[in-house]
Amino acid sequence: MKVRIKGFYKDIETFSYKNVLLAIEDKKLFTNTIKNILTYDHRNLNEIIIYNDELELVLSKNVILIKDIFSFEINSKTILNKLYLSLKQIIEESNELVNSFYSSINMINHSIINAASEWSFDLILNEQLELETYFKSHGIKIWAEYSTLLEKALLIIEILSEFMPDILLIISHSLDYFDDEEVKEILKYIRYKQIDALFIENSIERESLFEDVYLIDNEFDLIYNKDINSK
Repeated sequence: MKVRIKGFYKDIETFSYKNVLLAIEDKKLFTNTIKNILTYDHRNLNEIIIYNDELELVLSKNVILIKDIFSFEINSKTILNKLYLSLKQIIEESNELVNSFYSSINMINHSIINAASEWSFDLILNEQLELETYFKSHGIKIWAEYSTLLEKALLIIEILSEFMPDILLIISHSLDYFDDEEVKEILKYIRYKQIDALFIENSIERESLFEDVYLIDNEFDLIYNKDINSK
């Protein structure tokens, strides 16, 4: 995928699952860039344009921004919706699972009717309960068990690759949480899971860990890594 920031002539490319870093030295521009990505809307383009290798705009729902990996909610609404959709597809592909599900719902409904049999009025029960409604009402979530922040990062990548393989994952404010070896492990796992990812930071201190580096310096020049050392 490609990310275009208004006012700069060069796009930031994340093709072929490369590990890409965008370092923005100016703090105000860094903050505004993160804000614009957070509010990215393919239907109402403003400061940020994101498109794929067919030059098609990337849908807003396919851009995931992790502003702070420490506080990132694994069971967010976006991820849970994808989880429910995947579960629904798996169940609906099997007549046995569909029949088993609705048979269980009918048994529960029958028990409820029996429990209310002494009342002078009747109950109306939904015999065709939507699968997503059932998932939500039962609080189905991902068991997010981890003991270190590195384990959490790898779990997030695993979940996103399973439910949202076509996303652009943008991670900011996060490298300081990890040492170099941990960053290398995260980058290796991103590449293994074939996710397009872009790290955005306010400094270029960790550039040696990345395959591709883009720098917007304090003079507001966008420099590709092959030209950084000659700047």
